[in-house]
Amino acid sequence: MAVTITDTRQIGPRTWTFTWASSLTDPMFYVYRNGLLAGITNHTSMSFEVAAGERLDIEVFDDADAIPGRTYPGRLRLGWQAADGAIAYRVEEFVDTAWVTRRRILETGRGYYIYETRWLDDETEYNWRVVSESAYGVDGGTLEFTGLMVRTPDRAELGWSYDSETGRVTLSSG
Repeated sequence: MAVTITDTRQIGPRTWTFTWASSLTDPMFYVYRNGLLAGITNHTSMSFEVAAGERLDIEVFDDADAIPGRTYPGRLRLGWQAADGAIAYRVEEFVDTAWVTRRRILETGRGYYIYETRWLDDETEYNWRVVSESAYGVDGGTLEFTGLMVRTPDRAELGWSYDSETGRVTLSSG
């Protein structure tokens, strides 16, 4: 019950093919992409298309009960409510020493807006802001966001104790 990824090839600008083998005879494979089930197959390879800058985590099991490692999204979603008098919203990221405009989103009367960032590096803190623009190019209110990207969190170290008199188990971190 062991699967080994035997080959990984880039077959296009954003397409990769993974090939694997199992120690079992004629197994069914459970293929996970970034922690989510991408397919169940008896084939020994699968191709995946990736977004620019995306990190691709592929896990393949020949056991239906196997559990993939936990992975977390590599993008942040910024959300905000519409501002009175705004005609557009400028989404900016703080890079090095300056704010860099990543997108300008026009006010459409929806009441709520969402921006999804580019793929972000793990274990890195990011600063974003949304600036509402009013008529004649005057900036309105600003919302600031700070996000720490943690796709693979460290395991919590837990201790425990048992009190035989009360039957209580106490968990502690540290």
